[in-house]
Amino acid sequence: MIKFCGWLKSYNDLKETDTTNYSKVSIKWNEKIISIIVVAIPCILNFYSMVHSAKFGLKQTIIFDIIGLLVLIPLFYCHELLHCISYSNEEEKCIYVYQTSLLTYCTEKVNKKQMMKILLFPNMVITLPIAFLSLFLTLFLKYEISSIISFIFILVIAGAYSDIAMFISILKYNNNAYFRLSKGVFYVNNSER
Repeated sequence: MIKFCGWLKSYNDLKETDTTNYSKVSIKWNEKIISIIVVAIPCILNFYSMVHSAKFGLKQTIIFDIIGLLVLIPLFYCHELLHCISYSNEEEKCIYVYQTSLLTYCTEKVNKKQMMKILLFPNMVITLPIAFLSLFLTLFLKYEISSIISFIFILVIAGAYSDIAMFISILKYNNNAYFRLSKGVFYVNNSER
């Protein structure tokens, strides 16, 4: 079952599960840097394209950015829903508002392949299509529409950073590894290479 659980004040408010024989997943600096590069390159290219194709004033830019933000709210919720449906139906899945974003939380124990799917699925369905729209449609659409699409893309891809960082981090674990969340901390079992 998927539930919208409202505002989350602290990870300490999240459900705790048995993490006996599990260790915390550590995201190393090189994994963080790779993730930043994966996110930064398309964002920089897109921002450059957006700035150089813009032919309107500050007032119009603000209006287009507000439109982009209004489009983003349902996109972010859909992103989290796609994370939720990637889990099985065995455990409850909750979507929280945390700080300035949404967060999916499920304590289900999942294997490496399933965790990779959970992390990538929303990015394949939402982020990649928006990337292609942003890169190709800016050539054919009016500046106003291409600016909105570019702005949305930059925020969507930046929001995918944590998924990408966790995906890169779990690659180092063997195929028999199992993952789960407890109190907002990402754990792994059977993590030897």
